[in-house]
Amino acid sequence: QGPAHKAALEATGFAFTPDAWAIEANNPHYGNTTISLDHIRANWAGYDLAGIELNAIDPYQLLVFLRAV
Repeated sequence: QGPAHKAALEATGFAFTPDAWAIEANNPHYGNTTISLDHIRANWAGYDLAGIELNAIDPYQLLVFLRAV
């Protein structure tokens, strides 16, 4: 993603950038979301981060496993 996405991620631990084709199709809710593991740990009350794995199908995505507490 671009500099604005990176800046939002660094500032808040969360960033969303809609895909260009989605904006053109009047569907700006489809795009790329990045959530830092620190953001999950700090803001997702009721869950512990139980583990992470690389996604074999898409190496740009991590599988995040949460455990309810």
